Amino acid sequence: MTVKQGYKLTEVGVIPKDWEVYPLDSLLTSTPRYGINAPATEYLDTLPTYLRITDITEDGKFNHSKKSSVNHEFSDNYFLNDGDIVLARTGASVGKSYAYKISDGKLVFAGFLIKIAPNQSKISSIFLSYLFQTKNYWNWVTVNSMRSGQAGINGKEYATFPVTTPTLPEQTAIANALSDADAYINSLEQLIAKKQQIKQGTMQELLTGKKRLEGFSGEWVKVALYTICNFINGRAYNLSEWESEGVPVIRLQNLTGRGDNFYYSNLKLPEKQYCLKGDLLFMWSATFGIVVWQGEKAIYHYHIWKVVPITWAVEKSFLFYILDELTEKLKKSSSNGGTMLHITKEKMEATEVFIPSDIEEQTAIANILTNMDNDIQALQNKLTKAKHIKQGMMQELLTGKTRLVQPH
Repeated sequence: MTVKQGYKLTEVGVIPKDWEVYPLDSLLTSTPRYGINAPATEYLDTLPTYLRITDITEDGKFNHSKKSSVNHEFSDNYFLNDGDIVLARTGASVGKSYAYKISDGKLVFAGFLIKIAPNQSKISSIFLSYLFQTKNYWNWVTVNSMRSGQAGINGKEYATFPVTTPTLPEQTAIANALSDADAYINSLEQLIAKKQQIKQGTMQELLTGKKRLEGFSGEWVKVALYTICNFINGRAYNLSEWESEGVPVIRLQNLTGRGDNFYYSNLKLPEKQYCLKGDLLFMWSATFGIVVWQGEKAIYHYHIWKVVPITWAVEKSFLFYILDELTEKLKKSSSNGGTMLHITKEKMEATEVFIPSDIEEQTAIANILTNMDNDIQALQNKLTKAKHIKQGMMQELLTGKTRLVQPH
C-alpha cells in the first residue's frame, strides 16, 4: 500500500504523521465505570432523572419525551458530570454512545451503560464523541462484540479501543466544525417539528369543519367510509410463487422504511390487484398508515388495501388526509389479535368520517395540506443532505484527510 507523504499507516488506517493512536484508557481520568443497578420509576421532579440505553436516540441524544426517574439510596454516586460519555455495553444497542450535556439536566446512568471520563488535557470530550460515530468505531464494535449469546462489550474491552489523537488545538477545530454541522442539523429538525405541529393543528381544524375556508358554506355530512371509497384486499403469496424478476410486490417493510428489497411476481392477476403511481395504499396489520405509492406498476401484498375513491363523493387527496387523520384513532381502537394490531375490513368500511359535501371545498382543503407537506418534505430533503455532508466531513476530518490545523 502506498502512503502519501506526510501520512503513516497505523492499526486504524492511514493518518497524518503528527497524529498518534492511544488506547482509550490512557486518555481517561479513571477506569470505565458501570452504572447503578436499580429499577426505573415513574418520572417525578423530586427524584433524579434516569438515563438508560432506551433513553438514548440513534444519533446519540437524550430522549426527553419519555423520561423516568430512579429512587435509590446511592443515586448520588452515579450522576454524570460535564465531559462524561456513556457507552452501551450489551444487547442490540451495544456501542451506542451519549455525550452528557448539562442542558439535559442532572442524569443518573443505569447499569447497562459504562461511563468514561476523558482527561481534557489529552482528549477533547466532544472530539471523542464524534469518533464514537465513525465507521471505524462501529467496525471495532462489531468485531469486539461477537460472542456466543448476547452481544456485549465490557469496560476492560472498551478501554482498549484505539483512539486517533491529533493535537488538542486540532481536536478543538475539528470538534467545532462538526458541532456547527450538528447545530444546523438540529435547527432543521426543530423547524420540521414546528411545521409538523402546525400542520397537525391545521388538519384538526380543517378536517373537522371547525375552521371553514373563505368562499365555502356548504353542508358537511357524516358518512361511512364504504360510501366514499373501496378497500381492495392485497394478495397473499406462497414462497414458491416468488420470482427474481417481474412485477414488484409491495410488502409492509417497503412502505415503512424497514427494507427496500422487493420480491417479484409473474402471475397474471386481475387489474384491481395492481397499483400505479399515485394510488393510495393503507396498511391495516402490524402497523397502520396511509401512503401514496410513488413507484411504478406493482402488486400490493396481503396486509395492504388499495383505497379507491368514489370520485363523485370524495377527492382523492382529501381522502388521503382523512385516512391519515384516522390513523392514530385506529391504533387505539383496533382489535388486538395476539401481539399484532389489526383492523378488519368490515370495521374500516363502517368507520364514519365528517366531510364537506362540496368536492371543491375538499380539494381546497387538500391543496392547503399538500402545500404544507411539500414544505416539510423540502426541509426533510435539506436535512438528509445536511446529514450526508456531516458524514463526509467526519470521514475527512477525523482521519486527517482534510486538515484544519496545519502541522508545524
